Amino acid sequence: MITIRKFHHNDLDDVYAIYLAAVREGAARFYSEAQRRAWAPNDHPYPEWRDRLGDAVCYVASEDDMLLGFASITHDGHLDFLYVAPAQMGRGISKRVYDAAISDPALSNVTSFDVQASEYSRRFLLKQGWTDAPKETVERFDQKLPVYRMRFTRT
Repeated sequence: MITIRKFHHNDLDDVYAIYLAAVREGAARFYSEAQRRAWAPNDHPYPEWRDRLGDAVCYVASEDDMLLGFASITHDGHLDFLYVAPAQMGRGISKRVYDAAISDPALSNVTSFDVQASEYSRRFLLKQGWTDAPKETVERFDQKLPVYRMRFTRT
């Protein structure tokens, strides 16, 4: 059974492994290998990740003590992370961690959300009521990555 719970600092290595796999494997049909390496260049989490996730509203999905995915939203409404392990895609995990994060009481006063969405996450976010945005390009490590600066307004 899949369980949704808040992020704990000791989840960091597993969360980062999900991030790496989602970017390096899961996004393969949308991005070249060079683009994916620029997006996720480090094999280990950046030192600031623990605080970045711990300071935000962050939920993880787990099953049998294995993490499957996670979502993180800052207190000012920026959807920072939404990733699912490639082997777990198609099980509704994105929706569950997203719903838990966006409906967390700590964000009850936030009415406007933003994200720099990937080609992959854009499809999911459109289904959640986010507004579409023209494709933009950001550069990381000499690679151009397409992104969408999407918004969501809670009524």
